[in-house]
Amino acid sequence: MFFTKAAIPALAILGLATTVLASPNPITVTDVVVPTIPIDVSVPIDIADGAVSPTLFRRDDLVLSAVQGVVDNVAPLVSNLTKAVSVTDINAAVESIVDLLVNAQVDITGLVGVNVSADVSAIVSASVSLIVELLNALSIKDVLDLPIVTKIDGALSAYLTALTQVQSDIGVTIGKGIPVANLDIFGALKLVLTGQVLDLVQL
Repeated sequence: MFFTKAAIPALAILGLATTVLASPNPITVTDVVVPTIPIDVSVPIDIADGAVSPTLFRRDDLVLSAVQGVVDNVAPLVSNLTKAVSVTDINAAVESIVDLLVNAQVDITGLVGVNVSADVSAIVSASVSLIVELLNALSIKDVLDLPIVTKIDGALSAYLTALTQVQSDIGVTIGKGIPVANLDIFGALKLVLTGQVLDLVQL
């Protein structure tokens, strides 16, 4: 009988399988012992250049990205607030802004420990822009006695507090960057909590 070259390996495999099945003591998975290698996690492991550390790492620019994301996402919401006429529409716009700030605060709190020294100026500039836009939008509304201002104050102060947890003096720096013309709006709106985070003592 003649077999092609391709058939020979197949027959060999079939023969091996028949032999294993016919064995009175077949090898099972439980018969195989895999040795364990103890690892001392207290000893640092050198990572070769270009390799990714197996431990969790966070890029230094994540805080700046989070802040810039807030500024970008809040812009259309502030536009809605500026255009809003009724108390219902104003409240809806503010609620959306508050939700955005709350989510950002949670994200930034998770980045505590990241070194932002290279991005401080950009973070401060973006945060000042955010605050000024909010102040300008609120200042043209008759909302001084409405609880929505309290919501803005609480969410904005919590967001800024998260930034100070990343770098302690960043709140003061942001406060110093707010134009004098906008400081009167702070007092008029009674954004006390936010003023405290920014060290705006005149409030």
